[in-house]
Amino acid sequence: MPGAYVTGIDTDGDGTEDVTAEDGTDAVKGSLAIDYDAQVTSENGQVYTAATAPIILNTGAAGGV
Repeated sequence: MPGAYVTGIDTDGDGTEDVTAEDGTDAVKGSLAIDYDAQVTSENGQVYTAATAPIILNTGAAGGV
């Protein structure tokens, strides 16, 4: 998830970001709290939201033959 759509880490499972966590372990075990209303505009004018942002997945496979 691109950082522009992340509002924080949800450590208690209520779907909203928590300002603090009990400790670092709680924060790591949390889920990302996503702002689905946030918009990012690309250089060519395309507007993306958390639901429509492209995802690039590096598989490590070599390209070309």
